[in-house]
Amino acid sequence: SLKFAFMKNTRVEGITSLNPKFFHIVLLNNIGFLIQNVHITAPGDSPNTDGIHLEGCVGVKILQSDIATGDDCVSVGHGNTDVYVNGINCGPGHGI
Repeated sequence: SLKFAFMKNTRVEGITSLNPKFFHIVLLNNIGFLIQNVHITAPGDSPNTDGIHLEGCVGVKILQSDIATGDDCVSVGHGNTDVYVNGINCGPGHGI
């Protein structure tokens, strides 16, 4: 799992996350964050394996990525503004 907190103008691109025990990528209180071309995989029956979880972020873009998890592909918690998600292959999972 990867956690990014209190960062500005950050880019994560071209990584693969495979079978974590909890969320794959967590963004907390970031400003200006781009996630692009990431590949996230967990078994379809694995609980609490959200692909990307956002909390308290501003200006997040999640683009052209493959997310296959047992839970939400992208979960948007509270306190986020200006979130853009496009070009996501999502499934299995609960969607965005």
